[in-house]
Amino acid sequence: MIELASNSFPNETYPNLSFMLADARMLPFNNQFDIVFSNAALHWVRDHRPVLSGIKKCLKTDGRMFLQMGGKGNAASVFSVLDRILSEKKWQDYFSGFEFPYGFHDPELKTYPLDKDGNVHVGMVRLEVEAINKPA
Repeated sequence: MIELASNSFPNETYPNLSFMLADARMLPFNNQFDIVFSNAALHWVRDHRPVLSGIKKCLKTDGRMFLQMGGKGNAASVFSVLDRILSEKKWQDYFSGFEFPYGFHDPELKTYPLDKDGNVHVGMVRLEVEAINKPA
């Protein structure tokens, strides 16, 4: 993905863009960005506190963040099928000790305590999307 993005948007043509691989829990930036945007990625992180702390650190004063991710109940039907499969004896050895690395959090949770100096208040909204071309 990084290679594709770098090749598609070369630095010679797009000097304001750069692409790098980094752990979202350990962002290496300080006071550099006006906005942080993440789409459909952060539900892969169980504990969002280090991510939010890093975003807070990398944003300029009055910076904003827009994060979209799966929330509690978002993949309930998928997890239901997985739970049923994983309970079958023939699959148990393959998944021994396996834990799902997902952080599908409840949209009612509004505050993530980050450190002794304060909190980042995060408003979450659950969006229900209706299918555009559903059968009549």
